[in-house]
Amino acid sequence: MARLAISLLGPFEATLDGRPSPPFAYEKVRLLLAYLVVEARYVHHRETLAALLWPDQPGAVARGNLRKALLSLRQVLGDHLAQVPFLIATRNTIQFNRAGDYTLDTVAFTAQLDAYAQRHPAGDSLCTQCLPLLEQAVALYRGPFLGEANLPGCEAFEEWAVPIREQLHLQAVNACSAITAYYEQQRHWEQVQRYAWRQLTLEPWNENAHCALMRALAHSGQRGAALQQYERCRKVLAEALGVLEAEPATTALYEQIRSGALGLPEPAVLTSSAPGRREVPGPGNLPAPLTGLVGREREILAAGALLARAAVRLVSFTGVGGTGKTRLALAVAQARREDFADGVWFVELAALNNAALLPVAIAQALAVQESGAGTLLQRLAAYLKERQILLVLDNFEHIAEAARSVGELLAACPQLKILITSRTRLHLYGEWEFDVPPLTVPTSEGPLTYERICASEAVQLFAARAEAARRDFVLTPAVAPAVAAICTHLDGLPLAIELAAARSARLDPPALLEQLDKRLSLLVDGPANVPDRHRTLRQAIAWSYNLLPRTERQLFRRLGVFAGGWSVEAALAVCGEPDDTGRDMAAKLLSLAHHHLLKQETVGQEETRYTMLATLREYALAEMEAADEQRAVHQRHSEYFLQWATASAAHLRGAQQGKWYRRFGVEHENLRAALHWTFAHGRVEAAARLATALCRFWWFCGHLSEGRRWHETVLAQREHLSGPILARLLAGAGMLALRQGDAAQAAAWYSQSERLCLELQDSAGLAVAAAGLGMATYYGQEHAAAQAHFETSLVHEREHGLPLPEVALARFLLAAVQFYTGSPARAHTVLSEALEHSRTLGEPFVTALCLAGLGQIALATGEYSHAEQQYSEALALLEELDARESSVSWVLGGLAALAAVQGQSMRSVRLYAAAEALSEAYGSPLGPEVHRFHEPFITSARTHLGEAAFASTWLEGRALTRAAAFALARHDVAGVEAQEN
Repeated sequence: MARLAISLLGPFEATLDGRPSPPFAYEKVRLLLAYLVVEARYVHHRETLAALLWPDQPGAVARGNLRKALLSLRQVLGDHLAQVPFLIATRNTIQFNRAGDYTLDTVAFTAQLDAYAQRHPAGDSLCTQCLPLLEQAVALYRGPFLGEANLPGCEAFEEWAVPIREQLHLQAVNACSAITAYYEQQRHWEQVQRYAWRQLTLEPWNENAHCALMRALAHSGQRGAALQQYERCRKVLAEALGVLEAEPATTALYEQIRSGALGLPEPAVLTSSAPGRREVPGPGNLPAPLTGLVGREREILAAGALLARAAVRLVSFTGVGGTGKTRLALAVAQARREDFADGVWFVELAALNNAALLPVAIAQALAVQESGAGTLLQRLAAYLKERQILLVLDNFEHIAEAARSVGELLAACPQLKILITSRTRLHLYGEWEFDVPPLTVPTSEGPLTYERICASEAVQLFAARAEAARRDFVLTPAVAPAVAAICTHLDGLPLAIELAAARSARLDPPALLEQLDKRLSLLVDGPANVPDRHRTLRQAIAWSYNLLPRTERQLFRRLGVFAGGWSVEAALAVCGEPDDTGRDMAAKLLSLAHHHLLKQETVGQEETRYTMLATLREYALAEMEAADEQRAVHQRHSEYFLQWATASAAHLRGAQQGKWYRRFGVEHENLRAALHWTFAHGRVEAAARLATALCRFWWFCGHLSEGRRWHETVLAQREHLSGPILARLLAGAGMLALRQGDAAQAAAWYSQSERLCLELQDSAGLAVAAAGLGMATYYGQEHAAAQAHFETSLVHEREHGLPLPEVALARFLLAAVQFYTGSPARAHTVLSEALEHSRTLGEPFVTALCLAGLGQIALATGEYSHAEQQYSEALALLEELDARESSVSWVLGGLAALAAVQGQSMRSVRLYAAAEALSEAYGSPLGPEVHRFHEPFITSARTHLGEAAFASTWLEGRALTRAAAFALARHDVAGVEAQEN
């Protein structure tokens, strides 16, 4: 689906997937789009739109012009090819589809201001943390709303646009004013100049902005320019407003500057382009950061509160290299500075090559003499004993043996507190560990809107550093998705993001994203005034890696073979040494987690798993290749997961299938990697075995295209396959093709499987193939042939006693054929038998299908309460299984039909629309008989609501998440609202 980005603030712009859209045929086509997208909440009657844009034309002519404009607009947007079109048009109405993948700069602009307003009630002063919200809003405001629109004679359109234009303009001016005032309070004169000028481009006659600019110029040592600005202000006031003199306050400011009373040199002023900090008088040596800290509000508050507790005297900031531990420690130390009467002292340890030098480094920072009686540590303890001091010991990990010295100082000095940054904790009594996580990245849950992207700390950091690298950089809705993807790709690591943002001076975000597959080699050449280990991402990781013992380095690099996490058992099988035990492996993994090179998590309530950030994994794979271990470890990985999948596939049938579908989902990335490596290295038979083991998971969990593609890829080399595995592979390919609605190809593959099974005398395979052929002919609406195939499958089952879930499914489909061919009583009998059979097998999925089938028969015969009971039980089973295929849409449709007959038209339409959207998302369409069955219920709801309400309600239903759709089906109103919010 194409992503559409529309900009209406300033010159009209529209892009599709980051590229300029095709040209609009004429002005009114552009403005039709602008009106529809701004008013996307409403359904618009064609007569209204025609009168809005062609007011001087007769009604019929105006409507004809609208049809032509609409056709042209659809061609520009590519709606004629889109699965989810941007425009929803009926015979009488048109609406912009809010379910489409689009961004609008006016929405983003107001969202930034709304977010600021929520965090800052009226009267509150602007703070550093909320400053980016206003700055992003101002950056989005390129000019007046539809400022270049030219529609002579269209007074109604202009009456619509003018209030919006004026409101947005006022909001931009107020935002500029607030930012200017903030920077003036902080005495960042360069930024004051920037935003005062921005304000004057919007309102050249704004005296407050002129005054702010005059003060900024004067304090920057540009007295002459400040005086010239006063004259420029007077000239603008005279020309624009006819006012001959400035306000008395403006003139008084001019006199102050002219006399030299304002604008004296201020050596302590920071003039960097980002918010900084003036040095606070008093003891201490905290370095002043050269850039503002982006995000981390929660961490600063939480760590500061921890450090302020009387019982807490040693806090260790831990985390993987590049997470910004040092920068956060400086911010926390600065925030708590007033708590320490004798100062906050920063000690850089990265250059130390010996743990014994720790007292020397501390003594040098505190200016304590190194000569004298006793050891230097004793003299330090004597100096610190009566002082209320915070020591910040930065980069402790490589001198871990010095932890004892830290403990001795704390024991001897009751008022001393120490804040450590390290990649692992010190393991001292009384130590409080504070894990510094990566920055928050845009989540994948729900639509990735511009507002959600801008709320990400990682994105805010990228935008701030990209602007420093290229002053014209703006985080617009057009580039925001690429920036979000970059930050997610880099795991939210501040160091990686800063290095990537520096690249934006030469590469736009979409181009940068394309090159990030090899991030470690791309992200080099960091700033010269940072430690060498932070100048490239590779060096930052190597610093941690080289501190590990040899056996842990070996394990870490081998763990790079895993994709998506692993268990202790898997790590032992794939990466362990012959004499390793499970306990040995668990201890090594825990140690790597303590070094923050791995993340430990619990899946469900039963299994501990470990994962690795993608950036660390790339480094591990490179080290594994350098150690010439790559082929051997990949071989062990593929063999382990082949064995696991083939042994576990049987559990995808039976009472525990829901649990095992989830387990397959947890291992999906590893299974993909194993299959790819196995096939790429010529092991076709093994790849076929793994594909057949995964087939049911792919089908049931909505990975139809992936599963079918792998089946076809392996089938292309069928000459390397044995007969039994080829027969199974063909049947699996048939099932996946069926679920995609490709009945003809499915029938071909099932027929080939059936012929092979006849040669092999494989009764189970024959039963499965016959059931598959029945499904293929059923979807092809050959009902007599379908019934014959299903009955053949049942014969194989009875003759050979094969309790196969596929045959239970054949019973269900046989009943479906009988129902749709006019024999509901026979269908009820067969379904009842199939339900009993599936419950005996402990097969919850087929049980759900049979329940829903009985529900549909009850619905058709007017037994509505019974139908609701059956459908609801089926829905509960599918929800428990987390099913992701067409049965979910079918059951939701049944409950939608019940809502229609019960007069709940709005609920009915929303459920039908949600069912349609889920069916499209799973790529698993329902058969034509199902659509015909539901047409009368949909028509009834449409008639009851009317066309306009039906269209808007349908859009609401399509926008529901899966969880919200299930909640709506259960009559759980609170659940729906929680999901929508």
